[in-house]
Amino acid sequence: MPEENQNQNSQNYSEEEQNQGQNESHTAQDQAGNPPSWRETLPPELKAEKTFEKFNDVPSLAKSYLEAQRAISKKGVILPTEKSTPEEWNNYYKEIGRPETPDGYKLNNEGVTIDENLNKFALSMFHEAGLTNKQADLINSKWNEMQKSNAAQNEKIRAKVTADFKKEWGNNFDTNLKKADDAGHRVFGKSFMDALMATGMNNHPDVIKGLYKLSSIIGEHSFNTGNSNRTAQQGVTWEKLLSMKADPKYWDPSRRDPAFVKEVEAANIEYAESKGA
Repeated sequence: MPEENQNQNSQNYSEEEQNQGQNESHTAQDQAGNPPSWRETLPPELKAEKTFEKFNDVPSLAKSYLEAQRAISKKGVILPTEKSTPEEWNNYYKEIGRPETPDGYKLNNEGVTIDENLNKFALSMFHEAGLTNKQADLINSKWNEMQKSNAAQNEKIRAKVTADFKKEWGNNFDTNLKKADDAGHRVFGKSFMDALMATGMNNHPDVIKGLYKLSSIIGEHSFNTGNSNRTAQQGVTWEKLLSMKADPKYWDPSRRDPAFVKEVEAANIEYAESKGA
């Protein structure tokens, strides 16, 4: 064998031994506890995910996945997104406790007069919004509290206005109020006066004074108030009639009592007749 070929073969053999030695060194290093990360086998777009860094191997990842699935199954509710279908939203509402139908709500309305039309609308709105019975009852109770508070406030206003006008008008209190009420009905009509009462504006001092001034402008001959000291057979005074009209059972649509409304209207007619109107 030529000496040149021997030298070439010897060089090739030396390089193979060196590569083999490096591979054996890597293998030994791997066996020593530094294996290549399992994430290296993932596609590039997943390999960079920071979430996977906390998992040392595939079994730990699988265990975490199973625990997450069990948690979702145990909870039983998956929050819909903006892309969820109406059916998915309805399923969600059902899971959190919304009644099957609007009339399935059980609300506490003890001591409150219910307007059936308003109540029906509210229940339908609660159901469409996906409210549970607890959520709907909370809103309902707050509404009732507000109505009671408004009624109490209106009563305080009415009492103060009555006291102020009694002090200002003295013995002409009933007569002047009757003139103001008659002027409002004759000039603006019943609907206008009912609207004032529904909003509580009928108790506002400026409204009462304005209507009384209107009666003066129209002229005394337009009103027959009769004897101011004369009362109805049932003892209906203007103060009592005003108090009845200020009752939420009369003016509040959500608490209106039809029987009480008829009673007020009858008292109004009776009072008017007692004054010769």
